[in-house]
Amino acid sequence: MIQKAIDILKTRWPEVVVVVVMSAAWLVMSGELAISAQAAEKADTALPAVPNFLLGLGVMTMFTICLMLWLGFLKTAAVDGELPQQPGFLLRCGQPYFWKMFFFIIVYEFFCRFVASTIFVGVWLAWKADKSLPPDQQIEQIAEFVQTSRLTEILMLMAYAIFIKPLLVIPSRIIVFNQRPTQAFAAMRQYRLAEIREVYRLTAVGFAATIALAAVSMLAPARTVVYYILTAAYHLMFCGVMLFLMLLAVLWMKSHYETEMARLEQEQA
Repeated sequence: MIQKAIDILKTRWPEVVVVVVMSAAWLVMSGELAISAQAAEKADTALPAVPNFLLGLGVMTMFTICLMLWLGFLKTAAVDGELPQQPGFLLRCGQPYFWKMFFFIIVYEFFCRFVASTIFVGVWLAWKADKSLPPDQQIEQIAEFVQTSRLTEILMLMAYAIFIKPLLVIPSRIIVFNQRPTQAFAAMRQYRLAEIREVYRLTAVGFAATIALAAVSMLAPARTVVYYILTAAYHLMFCGVMLFLMLLAVLWMKSHYETEMARLEQEQA
C-alpha cells in the first residue's frame, strides 16, 4: 500500500505540487492575516467593513478551492490510481464531498483546538503567567500569545497525533463510501489501526519532523526573511505529510470497500 501511494505521488507529481503549495499558501496567508488583524485591533486601525469583507471572502474562496482539490485528488487516486488528472477535473470530483468534509473539519478542528488550548492554558498558568496581574489581564496575555506563538500549532499537531484514528478513518470513509460524517463516525469502530501499523509509524515520524521544524521556526525573529522561509517550509511539510497520510488511508479504505462489495456479491449469488 505504501509503495502504491508513492507511485501515485510520483506519477501525479504536478497535481501534488498544486495541492500542497496552494494549501500551504492558504495556511500561511490565513495565519498572517489573523496576526495582522489582532495587531490592527489593538492599534485601532482595522480595515473598513467592505475591504475586510472582501478579504475574508477571498480567504474562504481559496479554502474552498484547496479543499475540493484535496478531495478530488484523493477520490481519483482511489478510483483511477496513477492516471493523471487536470485541476478542473479534480475540482469537479471533489465538489460532491465538500460540505461533508467541511462539517467534519469544523467539528474535528474545534475538538483538537479545545484540547490544545486547555493544555496550553494549563502550562501557561503553571509556569509563565504573571500572578501579580488581575485575571482579565492574564487572559489578555494568553490570548495575545496564542495568536502569535507557534507553540499553539505544535500543540495542535500533538492533538492530531493523539486523535489520529478519526482523522484517517472518517475522511477516507466519506470519500470511498460516500457517507455522511455521522455515518463514517459510527463505522469507525469497525477498523483497527493495528491493521496499518506502518501508516501509524509514518504518522509519528511525519508529525515529529513537522513539530521539529515548527519548533525551529519559533527561534526566528518575527516578520523576518528567515521567519517567512521557515514558516513556508513548515506549512509545506505539514501539507505534504497530511496528503501522504490521507492517501494511504484512502487506499486502505478502498481495500475494505472492495472486500465488502465482494462479500455482498457472494451473498447475493
